[in-house]
Amino acid sequence: MRPRARLVAFLLPIAICLSAAAAAGQDPAPLAIRDVTLIDGTGGSARPGTTVLVRDGRIASVGPAAEVHIPPATTVVEGSGRFLIPGLWDLHTHLSKMRSPALPQLVASGVMSVRDAGGDMPELQRWKAEIRAGARSGPRILMAGPYLESPSNVLRVLLSGTVEPEERTRVPVDGPEHAERVVDSIARAGVDLVKVRTWRDLETFRAIAEAADAHGLPLAAHVFGLPPEILREGLVTSIEHFMEVPEEWTREERLDFYADLAEHGTAVVANIVTVTENLLVMPDTLAAIADSAEGLSAFVLADWREQIEEGSEESVRGWRSYYPTVVGALREMREAGIRILPGSDLAVAGMFPGSSLHHNLALMVDEIGFSPSEAIVAATRQAAEFTGVADSLGTIEPGKIADLVLLEADPLADITNTSRVAAVVQGGRLLDRAALDRLLQEALRDPAVAENDWLPPPPSPELLEARAIVAAIDEAESAAGVGTALDTFAAFEGAARLPGGREALAVPVEGAINSSGYRLLRAGAIDEAIEVFSLNTRAFPESANAWDSLGEAHMEREDRERAIESYRRSLELDPDNDNARERLEELGASQAAPRQPDVVD
Repeated sequence: MRPRARLVAFLLPIAICLSAAAAAGQDPAPLAIRDVTLIDGTGGSARPGTTVLVRDGRIASVGPAAEVHIPPATTVVEGSGRFLIPGLWDLHTHLSKMRSPALPQLVASGVMSVRDAGGDMPELQRWKAEIRAGARSGPRILMAGPYLESPSNVLRVLLSGTVEPEERTRVPVDGPEHAERVVDSIARAGVDLVKVRTWRDLETFRAIAEAADAHGLPLAAHVFGLPPEILREGLVTSIEHFMEVPEEWTREERLDFYADLAEHGTAVVANIVTVTENLLVMPDTLAAIADSAEGLSAFVLADWREQIEEGSEESVRGWRSYYPTVVGALREMREAGIRILPGSDLAVAGMFPGSSLHHNLALMVDEIGFSPSEAIVAATRQAAEFTGVADSLGTIEPGKIADLVLLEADPLADITNTSRVAAVVQGGRLLDRAALDRLLQEALRDPAVAENDWLPPPPSPELLEARAIVAAIDEAESAAGVGTALDTFAAFEGAARLPGGREALAVPVEGAINSSGYRLLRAGAIDEAIEVFSLNTRAFPESANAWDSLGEAHMEREDRERAIESYRRSLELDPDNDNARERLEELGASQAAPRQPDVVD
């Protein structure tokens, strides 16, 4: 099992910083919430008729209303008929994308702390400092800084020319030695966790995980495509979103695997709301939601429109059929003891500050099988434990920082009542309903609502030339045109200055050639398509995909022998290529070329 002692030791100073943050500026006046029904975040029973006394930003006492003495000059909030819970956590946000208007909106919804899973590190650090100093309204922020990515994925998004300034949010990691340097750099810059989204190879992923562990930093990861045995080693602290396991596994095998992860302390931050409110929603509906949204930044709305354009009705239909599998997997993970925690993936199209976290809690109850109390505990005590700050936050107990949410209705009777916020207490400071409404107005007036304030830098000459090469292949209408663009790629000296260099650029070039070949194949130009696919195999002879596509073109021409030869080569390069295996079976051919007899002199 991977040791966790260093992780806890590293994060304890964060709790001290949070304590200091609560005392930043002028100390808040003493506060009492009197005769409230207390839901303290421990998972215990609700306690009606309770008074919570707050002094110097911390909870001073908690007890029956008749027994708690309220000193003179204390601000008293009547809690009769209301319900008090700890401040909520959203454990998967992207604040840089949402921009500054989201910060007061989160507080107004009762989300007092967030874990940012990838963004603009200098900006996030500035926002954190301003919030701590009282110069900006917003939640407490734990942050990963930038996403760690494979160079080819960074280059892919740079080539696409998105509205996001990708250079500020993604760091390409080009091998194990580079992984150590990158993690050391962001650790020294003060990140609270490491987020890996894609990786060049398993050796690089392992190096990232080991470097994070050496710095006492938790590792948050997308794990799609990661072999189960890697997860069984306990290298990953939190699986973001969810994970897939081999289809052929039985329920017993799945539960055994999940139990191993639970033993290592691996958690799953399950933003199931992203599935229901984005992946299951048709693009035209999402577009209408974006068009009617208020109080969101100009940047995030532009980013949402890009996301929506990339979607398709076919993808939504696929997700609708796959959704029961996701729910079933999360239920099994929970059954096996994996801690399931709430996050909204704030910045994905259709996700709104605060309200999407509340919706995620409701889905945890309705779909995964949590009780309302368990969902609240996951978003409060367990979230604080997971992030290493449970000594200061997460429950309503004497000595804890006073981050509290006063609700108009009982969340244990209906989990959706967590959204019925009457007031919040942030670090001991009372924000009543009128103050919360002012926060929402503050968000509407934020200049980032009217104008995009997060623009990418001008592309470098090398990036412009790389885009031109890929575009020339995309636009080529013949094998000759593809060949000319390939010649330009071969002579492109600036490739070395791109993320990942020529090797990374080869990935989109190969993909563009493949797309060109299929375009010709669909148009009935079989000979031209074969020539294009052949160009691809000559340029990238180790690409199983290129050989697989050439095999398909030969099948269209009914050239059995060449199709067999191409599929065998593809399968040799990628033994997991099921398509090549199935095609060879269809052609009545063995999966390997027959062995040539020895020549006897």
